[in-house]
Amino acid sequence: MQKIALKIRTRIDEIPSIGSFIINAMTGDVIDFIAYSSIYSDPYVTDLELERKSIEALINPTQLNGELKVITGTIYSNQDLVTTNINYLEGYVKRATGLTIGLKDFGFQAVRKCNQSGDIEGLLSKMDIVTSNAGNATNMAALTKVGFSVAKLKTLTDLRAALKTGNDAQNSKINDRITLVGNNHAAINSFWTKMVDVCDAGQIIYQPISTEKKQQYVVSILIKRMRKDAAKTGIGGTVEPKARIEFKSLTGARKRVSNANTKGVYDLKGIKAGEYLATKIVKGKPNVSKNVIIVTGESIVENFS
Repeated sequence: MQKIALKIRTRIDEIPSIGSFIINAMTGDVIDFIAYSSIYSDPYVTDLELERKSIEALINPTQLNGELKVITGTIYSNQDLVTTNINYLEGYVKRATGLTIGLKDFGFQAVRKCNQSGDIEGLLSKMDIVTSNAGNATNMAALTKVGFSVAKLKTLTDLRAALKTGNDAQNSKINDRITLVGNNHAAINSFWTKMVDVCDAGQIIYQPISTEKKQQYVVSILIKRMRKDAAKTGIGGTVEPKARIEFKSLTGARKRVSNANTKGVYDLKGIKAGEYLATKIVKGKPNVSKNVIIVTGESIVENFS
């Protein structure tokens, strides 16, 4: 089946918010719209809002996002376990004698780099190198003498397998979300066409009456207003001086980082709305993690003890 091209003039994730702006304005002005044309009746506005909610459900599917949050949260937990177990293994390597390769060639730095950046595919590959080096018969014999064991090696390989399973599941859910939108381009185009029509009518109605009212129905102005609100979206609070706070999205947005100043104050603006796992890092060590919800246009206060 041939894919229908989108005809929207904004990012797809912005459509529900733009629709809300337009429908809310129209709801307050419905008498003027009906006076202009009987097609813009109260039921018309009601149906538009139902259609908007339907489009929002396509773009932000509740069930898929809920499943994605669980999968992503598990991946983050396993990444923390990788950090701990890699640190342990590095300690054994430092203490062992008679290894076939040196500490720098074992692959620890590459694992940490991928783990820190969230590159799971790269992490899987680099973990293979580390576990292969550790599992080498000569190295295993040397490492066992200082406290390492086959069971500890299995813990690492099991973690690698769990990350692979989680990453595959995460990609599957993200692809399902993309497919859901892709299969409904016609519905999205239909809603967008109606929004543009309402805006056109609103500009005609208020052109001779009020420039301010007219601007409530100019799509380009609405997009700028919405993006201005998004730029104000943020989170801040207090923490130990110079601590680092990492915000890792549970639904696919990019990771954001904020560093506290010498007084222990951090402030992060322009973060995308959604649910995040926030982790406080002091002197390179994860200290406290909590889930936080970021709301568009609001500045959330979240302090870390």
